[in-house]
Amino acid sequence: MLSAIAVGLCAGFLVHNTHPARIFMGDSGSMLLGLLLAGACVSFLGQVDPDALANQLGGEQSAVYASTPLYLAFLLPGVIIALPLADLVMAVARRVLRGQSPFAADREHFHHRLLRIGYTHPRAVLVMYFWSALLSFGVVGHSVRRESGATWLIAGIATAGLTPLLMPYVTARRLRWRQR
Repeated sequence: MLSAIAVGLCAGFLVHNTHPARIFMGDSGSMLLGLLLAGACVSFLGQVDPDALANQLGGEQSAVYASTPLYLAFLLPGVIIALPLADLVMAVARRVLRGQSPFAADREHFHHRLLRIGYTHPRAVLVMYFWSALLSFGVVGHSVRRESGATWLIAGIATAGLTPLLMPYVTARRLRWRQR
C-alpha cells in the first residue's frame, strides 16, 4: 500500500515538474523516495522462506531458479538508476581526466548533450525516460521469459521507440554535413 501511495505521489509531482518546472524536489523528498524504494524491496524479499521453497520444489537448485524473479526487488532499482549513475560516473571521470575537481560544474551531462543535438526540454526528458524504461523492462522481461523471442521483442520495441526520438539527431547531423 505504501508503494502504491509513493507511485501516486511521484506521478502527481511529475505533472508539476515538467518544463518549465513549477516545483522542485529537494534532498528530503529524494531521500524519502529512496528510503521507500529500499524498504519496499527489503520487505518484499523478506517474505520468502528459502528452506520452505527448497522443500516444496524438491531441491536447492530448483529453488534457486524459482526464486530468481524475487531478486528483481534488488536488481530493478539498480537498473532504474543506471542512466543517472552512468551520467555521474562519466561526469566524475571526465572532470578528473581534465584535471578539474570532480565537483566542478560543466555542460556535458546527458541532458545538455541532448539539448545541443536539437531536442527540446520535454523531448530530452522523454529520451532519458525511454532508456530507463527500456533497461527496466528488459531486465524484467529477461527474468520472466528467458527465451530468445522475448529478447528480440524488446529489441524491436527499442528500435521502434528510438527511431522517432533520434530524428533531431539525424536532422542536426544532416545540416552539419550540408554546411561542410
